[in-house]
Amino acid sequence: AAPGQQWHPLLADSPQSYLIGAMNTNILRLLDGHLAKTEVDPLGTLGVFHCFQHQQIRRVPIQQASMVLVFRGEKRILLSAASHSIATGELVMLPAGSDVSLENLPCPQQHEYLALSVGFSNFTVQGFLDRFGSQIDWQQQAPQLKQTIPQALYDALEYRLVQRLQGRKPSPIMYEVQQQELLAICSEFGLLGFLAPTNHGDWKQRVAAIVGLDLAYEWRIADLCRRLAVSESVLRRHLQEEGTSYREILEQARLVTALALLQETPITIAQVAAQVGYQSQSRFTERFKQRFGITPSQLKASRKKAGNPALLAEIGELLAEKQY
Repeated sequence: AAPGQQWHPLLADSPQSYLIGAMNTNILRLLDGHLAKTEVDPLGTLGVFHCFQHQQIRRVPIQQASMVLVFRGEKRILLSAASHSIATGELVMLPAGSDVSLENLPCPQQHEYLALSVGFSNFTVQGFLDRFGSQIDWQQQAPQLKQTIPQALYDALEYRLVQRLQGRKPSPIMYEVQQQELLAICSEFGLLGFLAPTNHGDWKQRVAAIVGLDLAYEWRIADLCRRLAVSESVLRRHLQEEGTSYREILEQARLVTALALLQETPITIAQVAAQVGYQSQSRFTERFKQRFGITPSQLKASRKKAGNPALLAEIGELLAEKQY
């Protein structure tokens, strides 16, 4: 192994076998322990993607500029008609406002895929650029899609994982500082190209942030107008200019959150549907498949090891879905 790095059996025979150092294996242990719980409290601002079987998910909306760090397996994405492969030990930068079709492939040795994602709001990115933009060498900030994960990102994310798993939710101020720390690290490694903010989707992001406070609530456009301090006609016009509507934003937010819950937690499909505001599980299944090209039960089944008795429950749900 290179100085300061440690060979890790979880990545044996991988081209990235020596990228996971002692500090990085801590993240793997933390995530493994988190996912092994019978009751998983979602990490919230850190998204976990995990499976033992191949996953293929289409048209995943990227609502915020995001980075995805692959710890086990391989991610393949289709973005702007171009296909990309992200290997173990690499990260991928995804621009806000894009739709991504993706595949998550478990590694051949451990038959497991594991990744972590972090999103950055326009507010956070713009605040960072307002304060530090003049100090950044923008010639070094090429819009590269993927790169080896810097050790500094492992370190920062490990601290946040420990906090969340200990039940310590950061204050809004501390959370913003942590987000800007990640952006500072990105700037050091020339990763800000895809994270540059745009005005596209600004009203969409505002509406999504509000409905995301309580996805089970029956949001009306009047509720949104009161919170945004605009008239209904003004809000409809802004959203129309961005090619969307409040109902479309609400459904998208519900389905994206459902996707995250199904990827990270063991709760039932009925519980997921209820948490994101669907009173009918069959309606939820229909809309989920229409959006992502996969049913909730198929997604849950991909997170079970082959031969695991727990997989029988998922097969039962798959058969039930055939009745819808």
